[in-house]
Amino acid sequence: MKWVPLLLMSISILVPVEGARNVTQTTVYLQEGPIIIKFVNMGVDAYWGAHILENAAAALPIIEDLIGIPLPSVIETVEIYGRKTLDKEEWAVGYNDGHTVTLEKDHPNPIIIFHELVHFWTIHYNVPWPLVEGYCDVYADLCAIELGLHEVTYQERNWEQEYLLLQENSYRIPLNNFNYNSENVSEESIEYFYHASTVIVYQFYETVGVTGLQEINQLMAAYPMDGKVGGIGIVQYMKLTKEATGINYARLFMPTIVDTWTDADVKQLQESVERYCSVQELIGATDSHEQLRTALVALVNGNFSQFKTIEQTMVTQYYTELAKGETELPEQEIIYPEEETGIFQNRLFLIGIVMLVVVIILLVIILRKIVGEEEEILEWEAKGPSQDFWKTPSPEPGLLPKTEEVSGSEFGLDEEGDLDELSELRGISELDILGTTTSKGLEEMKDLESMEDLEDLEELPEIPDIEELTK
Repeated sequence: MKWVPLLLMSISILVPVEGARNVTQTTVYLQEGPIIIKFVNMGVDAYWGAHILENAAAALPIIEDLIGIPLPSVIETVEIYGRKTLDKEEWAVGYNDGHTVTLEKDHPNPIIIFHELVHFWTIHYNVPWPLVEGYCDVYADLCAIELGLHEVTYQERNWEQEYLLLQENSYRIPLNNFNYNSENVSEESIEYFYHASTVIVYQFYETVGVTGLQEINQLMAAYPMDGKVGGIGIVQYMKLTKEATGINYARLFMPTIVDTWTDADVKQLQESVERYCSVQELIGATDSHEQLRTALVALVNGNFSQFKTIEQTMVTQYYTELAKGETELPEQEIIYPEEETGIFQNRLFLIGIVMLVVVIILLVIILRKIVGEEEEILEWEAKGPSQDFWKTPSPEPGLLPKTEEVSGSEFGLDEEGDLDELSELRGISELDILGTTTSKGLEEMKDLESMEDLEDLEELPEIPDIEELTK
């Protein structure tokens, strides 16, 4: 008796298993490096177990290349359990809880293991709930083709016709809100869910091709997708497909939102996706924005009018706030001088500086004038009286005494008298007149009397002609 792990969801425990075989493993190389694949045989046929391990090892690198994004990094080891029964729903033949895969014993179709391996991507990259099963079926089939297992695929179908027939199915339901794990759901509804999901993804794959799907997958891996039942992930996926391809493919996803639809419904969904992209770009809101998320929830439930109302309200509010910001004057703030920062911000201080400069300039001018006058006085004192000092200013008219004309005969001279006598008389008369002009002239005469040598008289300034003085 050996002890082997029995997986209950994500918790592993050791329990004894009757007839347990062994654990086999192999290593494969993926984009992020090597990874170990284990097959845990829990009482099933050993040959079947070896076949499952071989197919899983061959398929995992191919699936990663087809999807275009790496195996999620949280998967460190791929563990596959082969059991006699899954203890799950009777219709289930495989199960992936996000960490390990469990298969029902001796199932002949290797596509089952491919399908369950793809679930590692759908779970950890949050593929929209309505597309999960179809996503796994498409990539399982593509992987089977790569391995040469053409006889087990059902790719050669008219998927466009299959899409149109979905509206005639009696058990049709909107895929986004249907949880096949819930109680009281019919097997027919579960079958419709799987079939409709596969039809949608297959038709989309045939429309955009492997490369188109890879571009969308890469955007999806980097986007905060909502992969929950009833979530907004399907609308997010429509937006990403438009970003990747430049085309609005909303018409291909109608069964995810409504069970029946008309051309008008298709048009409304396409317009809603367009407006979703435009509004998000205009406002810059993320999908977690309260109003936008409310609108998207209405959209995934097929309520196009409610989505449009909320979206228009958001746009109106945005432009109202934008216009308000452009027209509203900024609030004026009174800043008092004492509240200004820095002394040069105070007007009174600047005025005081200007007045001080003016006063200093005036003082400099006055001092320079005073100093100049003092220098002139000192220079004059150093040189002594100049000749010009002795020059007597011309007396004003009326200050000179009146003189009477006299003839030469009165002095004992005739008109042709001796010139020498006349000159002598003239000199005496000029001295008399000069002494009577001003007090300054009198002082000058006193200075002359004190001279020792009469020769100094020759240096006196020239005395004006008597005739000029009498005029």
